[in-house]
Amino acid sequence: MRETEVMIKMAELGEVFTGNEAREALNIEKGAFYYHIRRLERDGILERIGRNRYRLAFPSQGASDPFVLSSVMVPESAVGYWSALNYYGMTEQMPRVTYALTPVRRNYINLEKHGIKAVIVRKKKFFGFRNIRIGGRTVRITDPEKTVADCLDRPRNCGGIIEVVKGLRSGVDIETVAENLRKMGGNAGIKRLGYLCEILGFEIPGLKRDIEHVRGYPLLDPTLGKKGRWNTKWGILVNVPKGYLEEEI
Repeated sequence: MRETEVMIKMAELGEVFTGNEAREALNIEKGAFYYHIRRLERDGILERIGRNRYRLAFPSQGASDPFVLSSVMVPESAVGYWSALNYYGMTEQMPRVTYALTPVRRNYINLEKHGIKAVIVRKKKFFGFRNIRIGGRTVRITDPEKTVADCLDRPRNCGGIIEVVKGLRSGVDIETVAENLRKMGGNAGIKRLGYLCEILGFEIPGLKRDIEHVRGYPLLDPTLGKKGRWNTKWGILVNVPKGYLEEEI
C-alpha cells in the first residue's frame, strides 16, 4: 500500500484516531502498519499524542476539536461538567479544559497539555448520555439533566455553585436531576439541590426525606472557603456571601 493511500484512509478517520481504528481502516498486517506509522511520524505528517493515539498534521486548519480529542484520548468517556454546561448554552463561561468523565481507572498522563481533564467516577455514576456528531465522529456527552446532577455532585468541575444555578434555571427537568442524584448516591448533591430549589422557588417532593438520616454538612460551594452559615434544614454549610446567588436569580 502506497503512503498516499495510507494518508487518505487515515484522514477519513478524522484528525485524531486510535491505532486500532487506523489499522482496521487500512486492513494490513501489524508489521506493515507500524512501518507506515514510523514513516509518517518521521516525515512530520503524523504525531503520537498518547499511547496508541495519533493526530494527523496535514489536514488541520486549526486546533483539533476538543471534544473529539477528548473522546480519543480518554477511553470509555463522556464529555461532561463545565464543558457540557457550555455546550448546552447553560453557561456563557468557556472552561479552559475539556472535562471527560470515565469509570476507567488508569494513569492519564500528559492530558493537561492537550487541554483535557479526566474525571474518574464510580460506575454507578456513569450514565445519562447522548451522542453528537463532530467531523464524522460520534462523541458521547452527558445529557442536560445528568450534566446538572454531576455539577451538583462535584461543583469544583463546573466553576462553582453559581454555574449550577445557571444550569438549574436553564429549563432542565429538575425532577430528573433529582432522580439522577438518587441513582448516583449523591447525598451532598441532593442537599445542594434542596437548598437551591428552595431559594429558586422550585418544589421537588421527597428531597427532604432523601437526606433525613444523612450526617455531615457539605459545603454548598467547595471552590470557596469553609466559613459560612449553617443551614440545618438541608444539612449544608452555606459558604457564599449573602446575595451572591440571588444575582443569578
